[in-house]
Amino acid sequence: MGSALAATGALFPLIAPVIGWIGVFLTGSVVNNNTLFAPLQVATAEGIGSDPALFVGANTAGGNAAKVISPQSIAIAAGAVGLSGRESDILRASILYSLGILAVICVWNLVLSLVLT
Repeated sequence: MGSALAATGALFPLIAPVIGWIGVFLTGSVVNNNTLFAPLQVATAEGIGSDPALFVGANTAGGNAAKVISPQSIAIAAGAVGLSGRESDILRASILYSLGILAVICVWNLVLSLVLT
């Protein structure tokens, strides 16, 4: 899978944080996301001749942006503040912030990959 992603070449720095974002949205955990996708990020980085630490970091940063909208986090937060049943409202209110943060991380990762390579 890492070899297939390496075929994206110079565009992969834009994709690396998105993989982390999707992973945390699905699992609800940055640690689990890194366990699942860090080897993929390393293999892809090595395939395109870039620093693996940059892409594992991008995976983590993208994951942190998704923590805001992870269903598990929203459910726990809604229950803690007495907003049970309003989880969809919370998601709608926070998804643009999450996507905005993700966009910044993607661009910053591309800039760093160009400077560090």
